[in-house]
Amino acid sequence: MILMLGRVFVGSLEKWACVDLEVIDEDQRLVEFIDANGGWNRGMLERYLPKEICAAVLRVLPPNSCRGADTVRWKHSSDGVFSVKSAYNLLVWKGPVCKASIWKRIWHWPGPQRIRTFLWLLAKGRLLTNVQRVARKMVSSGVCSRCVGEKETCLHALRDCALIKNVWKRIVHPSKWRLFFSLNLENWVERNLSEEWGKSDSYNWKVIFGVACWWLWKVRNEVVFCEDVRVGRDPFLSIFLKANEIMNAEAGVEKLWVKKNKYELGGFSKFLGPGSVTKAEIWGIILGAKLAWEKGFRRVWFESDSRVVVDLILNGCDAQHPLAGFVKIARCLLDRSWQVRVSHIFREGNQVADCIAGCALRSRSSIDFMCNFPKNCGLLLLGDAFGTLVPRVVAV
Repeated sequence: MILMLGRVFVGSLEKWACVDLEVIDEDQRLVEFIDANGGWNRGMLERYLPKEICAAVLRVLPPNSCRGADTVRWKHSSDGVFSVKSAYNLLVWKGPVCKASIWKRIWHWPGPQRIRTFLWLLAKGRLLTNVQRVARKMVSSGVCSRCVGEKETCLHALRDCALIKNVWKRIVHPSKWRLFFSLNLENWVERNLSEEWGKSDSYNWKVIFGVACWWLWKVRNEVVFCEDVRVGRDPFLSIFLKANEIMNAEAGVEKLWVKKNKYELGGFSKFLGPGSVTKAEIWGIILGAKLAWEKGFRRVWFESDSRVVVDLILNGCDAQHPLAGFVKIARCLLDRSWQVRVSHIFREGNQVADCIAGCALRSRSSIDFMCNFPKNCGLLLLGDAFGTLVPRVVAV
């Protein structure tokens, strides 16, 4: 059983076993580790494995007939579906090692997707600096809007501008300054994502670097487009607070239920650990559907601020999709004899559920049910009750 879990879920587990491998019954089937409710039997798992490894197993859906038969997936594409293009790239791609390396490091950067995408654009030199804006005939001058001294390239905007050099000097180790400020763009990004150049070993430098670049670009845009200098904001503190938030961030799933005819209000949160937002949202619908059914709800409206998840639930996906098992379980639960509606809601209208998710990160428990909500949810609940409108900020 341990070997099977290792192959399928979280890697080789022999070195993590809490008991002698010789005393483990190799004839035990995986289904024997499922409880009466169809979930993992945590107690049995913890007989053999440490709690942190058990937590990794608990983030995976247990075997279920609704998920269908095992399916072969193509690991060289993001959706698990074979394509001639992905096969061709696999066979013939022999690009420069440094370029392959930099893209791999960017897409494995341990932080939000928006910063990862930003780093990708930065490495390709595709940020909309003034030099790029001149090339696209959007402005007449490519000079930096802040120092008004040199042309604003990607490197100048994020590293060489006189107004931001001191920010880097506060976080880069002095022994690295000469090299740090002399590399070309591609080498600068790659080496900062692969080496430790920070003043402190207690922080992950590639996270600090990614956040610093993203934050400096964000401030630059505020200055150029909004004329918002934000006097008094310490860039050093802002960067480290955001980086610390990313390094400590893990996934939590949350749901809120309301039963109008009996004025019942409740919710739950579950700690999932590291994982994608999409998987966490589907987990929320699966657990919410189970809970709603058990509590006797027969007319249920599920709302999610992830349009991707709503589309997957409503339209299904190919059997090769990495989340196909989760989608099948969710659709199986929603196909019961009850009235169910699934719809998309903007993040601004989902703030109570997002607030509850923070409880999972703090409690770290498998699942918490609540009828009395945290104090920081009070104003959000009041706003929902009165129908308070929340402005939605969008890029134009």
